[in-house]
Amino acid sequence: MIDRLLLYIRVCQYLLSFDSKTENLEAVKQSINIMNNSFENYLITNIINSSGSNPSFKYNDKELCKVMKIIDLYTKGKYEEVKTEYQDIYQEMPERLEITLPFVKSITSLGENIIEYQNSTLLFNISEHLFNIITKNEQAQESYMGIQKLIDIYISCEWASQLQWILHTEYYPNQYDATAKKFIRFGLLNSISYNPYNILYWNTEIKELIFSYLEREHNDSVTYKFLYNISEKNDASIKVMDIPIHRKNRFLAQIFLQSGLVDRAYDLILSYADSENIIVKQHYITDYLNFLIKTNDYDKAIELVVDIYFSNSNLFVCMPIEEFLMKVEVEKPASIQSNICLPILYEIYSRNIKKDKDFYISESYEDYLILNGYERPSELGLTVGIDVKKIIYFFR
Repeated sequence: MIDRLLLYIRVCQYLLSFDSKTENLEAVKQSINIMNNSFENYLITNIINSSGSNPSFKYNDKELCKVMKIIDLYTKGKYEEVKTEYQDIYQEMPERLEITLPFVKSITSLGENIIEYQNSTLLFNISEHLFNIITKNEQAQESYMGIQKLIDIYISCEWASQLQWILHTEYYPNQYDATAKKFIRFGLLNSISYNPYNILYWNTEIKELIFSYLEREHNDSVTYKFLYNISEKNDASIKVMDIPIHRKNRFLAQIFLQSGLVDRAYDLILSYADSENIIVKQHYITDYLNFLIKTNDYDKAIELVVDIYFSNSNLFVCMPIEEFLMKVEVEKPASIQSNICLPILYEIYSRNIKKDKDFYISESYEDYLILNGYERPSELGLTVGIDVKKIIYFFR
């Protein structure tokens, strides 16, 4: 009986995440309500709440309050308190990775190293991998593979499925293609307690249900209020919230950029350019690049991407490269066709993200030579005004 129930739950999770056809959703809605009357299980609750089928949001209130407290402390930027709360409760609920993530991010934000909290547990192994991924250090790619291996080994465990959404949101924070979103949703359906950041990955109907629940049950949550104000583009409300200035400015910049208020967005992005916080530094890079893409400043954008890759190749996965290249292919700006960074970027993209644009590598390589008056690559030499690293990479 238990095996059949777990199989049924997996099928529902799959349909909601990977195959959300109308007829499948209706089948899930009808059957899950029957199951909910017979079994009390957080996985069933997650399916109900994410399918829009008579949402119940039945969770362990005591445990949920502990989870929400840590998430709210992180949103407020109270990183020392996050560490204290986490170390007090993580042994009670080691499988709740939704509290492990803000703990690791708090360590990172404080400039500490995860090794200071070393122990022999599997949870520390996961935390160490997450630390490497979040900081984008030299072990980031190895840790990405390490997390993938853990997911494969423990695939039948709900916490392993949670790792899928954490992996996609933290390693590829700006590569949310359709496939990534499906894995994120699948992971969230396996969250053991309710995480308000679920809001970001569901459709409008489900978002409204989640907001309604949070307003009713957790109206004092700063995370709920912050996410609600972002969703409603309430810039005036965001400005007065008790959260770190860089976090406010980042989302205000996104709101202004979407509204066409380019100058206001630019000033806000610059306000956290010199932050000592590793996570905030990464946000600045991605936000500034998004600004350049949005304002069609192709040359600055491509120079920024390539320069960052040469300084830290692991940061490459943080940037919306695919979106940028697609825009370049549609707009075909003349200035960028003669920029040495374009063939370099296509090659880097092929090596690090996908192989679907490989034919552009040789095409952009030849275009660069022709548009700059070179008949053969050997004539390029050490051209004045071009970084030697770029010339060497171009020859390779």
